[in-house]
Amino acid sequence: MTPKQINKLIQQYTKATLEECERERLNNLQNYNDDGLEGISLVIVEKLEENYVKLMNNDFTEVTEIANKLLAENSLAVAPGPRPER
Repeated sequence: MTPKQINKLIQQYTKATLEECERERLNNLQNYNDDGLEGISLVIVEKLEENYVKLMNNDFTEVTEIANKLLAENSLAVAPGPRPER
């Protein structure tokens, strides 16, 4: 993948993850108090930070399934050539 495609993929993955978390939060809002919601927010932030570090270190193992889905939805393909070093 080109750097531009990687950046687009990271942006789409982050957006999809946040949207999924937001849907889940809204669906379960009545089940949580302020402390519970704060705890969930902390977990989401921690997960996003972990994913950011992995992506910056070219570790795509956690997002491979989502990446393949996003590539298909956006009619993108992995460019042939060397893969980033791990």
